[in-house]
Amino acid sequence: MWVPDGYYFSIPAQGFQDMPIPPFDFVVVPGKTFAYVCPVDPQIRVARVVLTGESRLDDTLKFFERELPAQGFFPLRKPYRSRAIERVRLFYKKHGRDEFLFVDISREEKSVNVEMKLVTYPPE
Repeated sequence: MWVPDGYYFSIPAQGFQDMPIPPFDFVVVPGKTFAYVCPVDPQIRVARVVLTGESRLDDTLKFFERELPAQGFFPLRKPYRSRAIERVRLFYKKHGRDEFLFVDISREEKSVNVEMKLVTYPPE
């Protein structure tokens, strides 16, 4: 299968150190995770990281609210909490860059699922 230069079917260690992965019982879901770093401009990167694990939703939320600012992200707005299902959505932007990180944390039975989407918008 052909893929463009800079595309990965997993998250490469180089270039994505600022996307925190919870250290407690989470695994990356293969087939749903990918990353792209523009070979011409490495400042342009896109990623989708899907994790699943056994944890409390509130503990996972606290982890991201602590670690994302430590990695240079700041919240764009308050977390959105669904009233219908156990789910929280976080909205962050990278300091000094046109990158946005959206984090969905949800509970399904005994597991907590996390989906992180990193997108880059070119400056206008």
